[in-house]
Amino acid sequence: ELIRLFYNSYHPIKTKQDNEIKKQFKEAEKYRSINQNNKSTIHPQAIYTSRLLDPFTKDLPEYIDDKSQF
Repeated sequence: ELIRLFYNSYHPIKTKQDNEIKKQFKEAEKYRSINQNNKSTIHPQAIYTSRLLDPFTKDLPEYIDDKSQF
């Protein structure tokens, strides 16, 4: 009897949560399918930005965090 009462009280909550998850999943799939061909444009040199600093920084002395020198 207790198990049945628990199941009956829990089942509608679980079903509501499952429906919400299904709804969100369908919305995400719809958004993905609409925007599948919408690729963002990246500047061709943008991926090399961090590499440009290397020639200028390789000859710099190593930073030493020694506070006793102050």
